[in-house]
Amino acid sequence: MCLPKAKPGQRRRTEHSDRVCPQAPVPQGFRGSNPLPRTSSTLPRKLDPEVNTRIAEHAFWMQRNGYRESTIRAAVKTLRHLARNCNLLDPNSFLDYNATAQYGDNRRCHILDDTARFYKSLNLPFQT
Repeated sequence: MCLPKAKPGQRRRTEHSDRVCPQAPVPQGFRGSNPLPRTSSTLPRKLDPEVNTRIAEHAFWMQRNGYRESTIRAAVKTLRHLARNCNLLDPNSFLDYNATAQYGDNRRCHILDDTARFYKSLNLPFQT
């Protein structure tokens, strides 16, 4: 049941009667919560344009080879995340990053599948 809003300084009404509820004053000047500032002081790193182009080419390659749209979106998201943290065009750089990154077993398996597919589309040698 929706209750009518109380005017500033007026008390709210209870839902069972039309009487004014004496214990629930309306706070004066309340506008809502203030969002906290960002906890990270650094801005997110931008992608290298060449890597960004290669990721887009890889998405089109996946589309031509009949992968689902949801699979393509997930792979692109994973590759963009990796490109912010390592040189994705160098398989050894990726393997070094992947060895030290803290991921769960399933996530690591998906990352390896996505990058193996990425290197296959670029005709780069890659072995896990």
